[in-house]
Amino acid sequence: MTLKLEHLWNRRLAYNSFKYKENPVLREIISSEKLQKLIEKTPENTIVVLGGDGTLLEAIHLFYREEVIFLGINYGTKGFLMNPVSIFESQEDFTLTSYPLLECSVDGEKFIAFNEFDIKAGDGKMLHVDLCLLPENHITIVGDGIVISTPAGSTGYNASLGGPILPHDIPAYIITPKAAWKPRGQSPVIISDQDTIQICPIGRKTPVEMYADGQRIKHTFTNGVPITLVQKSGAVHLLVLGHGTDHWKAKVLSEQGFSKK
Repeated sequence: MTLKLEHLWNRRLAYNSFKYKENPVLREIISSEKLQKLIEKTPENTIVVLGGDGTLLEAIHLFYREEVIFLGINYGTKGFLMNPVSIFESQEDFTLTSYPLLECSVDGEKFIAFNEFDIKAGDGKMLHVDLCLLPENHITIVGDGIVISTPAGSTGYNASLGGPILPHDIPAYIITPKAAWKPRGQSPVIISDQDTIQICPIGRKTPVEMYADGQRIKHTFTNGVPITLVQKSGAVHLLVLGHGTDHWKAKVLSEQGFSKK
């Protein structure tokens, strides 16, 4: 784990310990007066995250069970989920935005994802799965694997696989096959976030790996073990500079190639 947690000005501050060593600007801001002034505008249960999307996701996985709010400030590379560093000069107020999590149950264990679950064969072979939208609709997919993405995660791994990018307020999930061999060229599928997804590895006895938001969570369980995905009760709360909906909409449109006139 690379996440470092400090208590400053009655708030918790999270950042990547490696980035802290490499980035002098990040080191300077952590003890600065302008960070203190910004923190004083936030609720007491706020965790301020300095870094990129990976740092924020790590913080979410550690603290999502608590009644906390996350304020992300981008000192990483892409930082799609983060506020820009110009937040320190802005006079705008914060907007509280909420995101449901995706919950996965497999082999008696439960895991969560903010962005996506990635399911694939563990030995480099093709994965055979029976994918069901319970109670009765199903499709058999053979390929390198499947990515199940939330709207917030649709600009990440899903987009790199050619999946659609969704606005954050769309109540849906995206199921994106990876190099589907059967059905040949299977397109990504958009489903309601109220649907229950069940994925059951079938066919050859291939070990299966699972990743949540890029971190491996389950390794080499056997065929026939169902993987069930549903929307988790509760939500993750993020503070966004200005009007939250406009902030995310502008980023999503930019990812799709739009620009302002």
